[in-house]
Amino acid sequence: EKDDTHDHRPRRRIHILAVDVNPRALQSLEQRARRSPVPERRDAVALTALRADLADPRDGPSAIPPRHFVVVTSLHGCGAASDMAMELALERGAPFVICPCCTAKSLTRRGDVDVDVRGGGTGGTGNGNEETYIRAKASFRRSGATSDIVYPRSEWLTKKLSSFSLDGGEDDLHKHNNHHPNGKNFHYSNVLSTEEDNARNYALLAKIADVGLGPQTPTRQREHRRRAKRIVEWDRLRYASERYGYDVRLVRVDGPLHDPMAYGKGDILLGAKRGSAEADVLMRI
Repeated sequence: EKDDTHDHRPRRRIHILAVDVNPRALQSLEQRARRSPVPERRDAVALTALRADLADPRDGPSAIPPRHFVVVTSLHGCGAASDMAMELALERGAPFVICPCCTAKSLTRRGDVDVDVRGGGTGGTGNGNEETYIRAKASFRRSGATSDIVYPRSEWLTKKLSSFSLDGGEDDLHKHNNHHPNGKNFHYSNVLSTEEDNARNYALLAKIADVGLGPQTPTRQREHRRRAKRIVEWDRLRYASERYGYDVRLVRVDGPLHDPMAYGKGDILLGAKRGSAEADVLMRI
């Protein structure tokens, strides 16, 4: 949002709309914001914390002011939360910077689980530990996919899984090489073709991305986990490219704490409308 009221140089106000269904996460964010250095212009940055669900168009998306330039960012969005953040960007034609977290949680469907972690039952608040119950329910709400989010996301991976199966286990991962668009080789075994088989194979791929295959040596387990994670994230990016005409890129957070062989959650998904100035910037990062 431009501000030309004080002098002839246009100034921009940055509005940060933080959305989460977990109130404790939002409280933590606000506490961090208060401890952050104050910018030279106190009105340059404004933070609004909104307890809402990205899956509900009446919540988070409707709170974005019209006629604003929007960039969607998501940090460690677990499961389908990363896909929901990407959908929000794609529907608005906005750039996105998304750092996903666990992948297998996206296989949970909204409404399937309503957990009372203290009482072990489903529905209600069980033994009265309201805070514990809400926190567990919020976790599932952040992670589970809505009915309009289907896996695999892209035609690229759908075709791959139609020709190859992951059901054969560790040994079959080495029977066939398939060239990945990022220049890496990934391995599958030849079998299935139906939509149901694709969903099952994707589910296995997502689980391998989280925990690897077993039993194996730790090194091989990390290798397979890393390869599977890259496929899952490229599937998301190819979806944005195929359906919405985005330029996309997959990068990683640098540093010893984000070694890809030791830490599987340092991927960053970048995307912007093909040919845009934002795409030019993101593709050069």
